[in-house]
Amino acid sequence: MAATNRLLLNSVRPASTSTEKLCVPWESSGVLAAGATIKAKPGLLGAIMVQATDTGVDQVLKVWDSPDATVTDDVILYQCDLPEATDGARQYVMFPMPGIQAHLGIYVEIAGALEYEIIYR
Repeated sequence: MAATNRLLLNSVRPASTSTEKLCVPWESSGVLAAGATIKAKPGLLGAIMVQATDTGVDQVLKVWDSPDATVTDDVILYQCDLPEATDGARQYVMFPMPGIQAHLGIYVEIAGALEYEIIYR
């Protein structure tokens, strides 16, 4: 009969990757008005706030699962369309916990005149 090691009886398993991600605090991109790399490595997209700053033109914000502006064959995580928006038109979106998984990174592309803020981990 093999001897039992007491140290293994009450061992604590390391936290899973998803548990570790939930322990990381949410960060803000700050208010931005141009396309930008928000995070150049995998992460979670938690919320988006968009505000139009021009009138009468279509405004589009796309959040890509991409570490940079090279978005060929990358996936759009979220798209916000403000057709012929009026100045001050807003859209706020909070994604269900734990957020939307970005496997490569978080990159934002915009068309039109708008400001946005991304909440991410």
